[in-house]
Amino acid sequence: MTDTKKAKNNIFGCILTDVAPASLYRGETQASRSILQKLTFPDKESYTVISAEAIRNRLREMLLEDVPEKVNRLRLKDRKQLTVMYQHLPDAAKHIDDLLFGFLMIDTKKSEEATAKQWDTILRVNYAVSLDPFPRHNNKTMHQSPNIEGAFSNASSSAIIEREVHVTAYQYPFGLNLIDLTKVPGYEQSTDVDKAEKKRWVALLLGAISELSFPAGNHARTMFPFGPVSIVLRLTSRRTPDFDLYGFKPDSTRSHSELFSLLKENQLQRDEFYIGGRIARENKAELKEYGAFRDENGKPKEGRVNLFETSAQAIEALIQDSGLLPEGKSKQNEKEG
Repeated sequence: MTDTKKAKNNIFGCILTDVAPASLYRGETQASRSILQKLTFPDKESYTVISAEAIRNRLREMLLEDVPEKVNRLRLKDRKQLTVMYQHLPDAAKHIDDLLFGFLMIDTKKSEEATAKQWDTILRVNYAVSLDPFPRHNNKTMHQSPNIEGAFSNASSSAIIEREVHVTAYQYPFGLNLIDLTKVPGYEQSTDVDKAEKKRWVALLLGAISELSFPAGNHARTMFPFGPVSIVLRLTSRRTPDFDLYGFKPDSTRSHSELFSLLKENQLQRDEFYIGGRIARENKAELKEYGAFRDENGKPKEGRVNLFETSAQAIEALIQDSGLLPEGKSKQNEKEG
């Protein structure tokens, strides 16, 4: 069991998206065929993946929409290769993306002017992995690209394009250690307002995760929302999650079954867990044995798992319970002002 006297600074999460046709995160093209990137797991099946870098990039773009004046790094999309531009020298104390996603100064001359030459990421993310293995049959679509005539023609004829498509949901984990906020250069000398702002930035990040939209890989052309339909979160003093971060299964009745057993047997501290969305609704009868559903104004119940009708409600409650926002303020309030 967790030592209840220790501060709960570690946040772990496991997210499941909804099912949709996916043609995301392409690998090398074979002739006219667009290949999805895949990993082979111990069950000998191949699963399509979306990289942590693609997820982090989209979160960065969403934070640019929320607090544009605090974002330092911009993606330049009109270049022939992957290109970013820093508007200022990296500084974790001043810029939300430098704080949350880290940086490395390799220019010796400019690094002498910076407060820190490098800063490790606070947000940890792993690959998003398809819930189902990639099918061996009926896994592609065919399209015809047009022949372009006129002064700007760059093709001599039309072409048939073959694209791999995977109809699936994706799951991915993330982790945060709030103690990292105290390691920002100059943190101890900063004002209470500055310290509160750093916490607000983490709240905005968690809010972006709750509505993550369309992380893209190499020339992704399909609309695939990445907002969680199911979520399992833990706010704990422990440095490890102690549950399967890829615990969702194609058979929903088996999703996170080991975690549910441990919670039922009281082997894990129940009130550290926040379970929301479809997984909470589908397992309502079982979860009510050791959990309690909370509404927007509900307080956590000691010794009970925190249950929510939606994933967004689970994240909102964790933001409040972790002290990232002043009591009574919501993530939406902070985004707006």
